Amino acid sequence: TEILALPGVAEARKNATSWLKKERLSSWGWRDYTPRGVVALYLASDATFNGTVLEEELMAKETEIKIAVALLR
Repeated sequence: TEILALPGVAEARKNATSWLKKERLSSWGWRDYTPRGVVALYLASDATFNGTVLEEELMAKETEIKIAVALLR
């Protein structure tokens, strides 16, 4: 898209995803904010969640569990 072609956008996106990954816990999540982190990484095209990277699958599974628990409430 056109916004990705703007100067500085690629670097800002790289910095943001690096920061987000750095803030991740050892359990590969962000506590209550894991679904937001997963969506942010996906939208930034920094994670594909296609089954090839174990860490991504752990984050996606945690998100699925959190959503299921929230729906059961």
